[in-house]
Amino acid sequence: MKKLKTRKTHTCCRCKRSIPIGAIAVLDGPPVYTTNMYYHLRCYYGREASKLRFNRFVMKCPHPEKMRVTVWTYIPGECVKEPDHDECRICGRYI
Repeated sequence: MKKLKTRKTHTCCRCKRSIPIGAIAVLDGPPVYTTNMYYHLRCYYGREASKLRFNRFVMKCPHPEKMRVTVWTYIPGECVKEPDHDECRICGRYI
């Protein structure tokens, strides 16, 4: 967390609203980026809570029939694809 002190206008990367001077914001992302990614505290913790809820859902994923997709792969040495396995589009697990 960082308290913004500069006169530059910072915007939240999630809700695209400006972050006022003196507000506490979360600076997120690896140091490789040339731009900083600032988030409001509310947006940041909302995103973290959403990740946790999704991970809990993935553990109990019912793999509905509508969300299954057949993955096709090439036969070695030929230019023909064959069905390899079914995969759930929600959680990404093989069925």
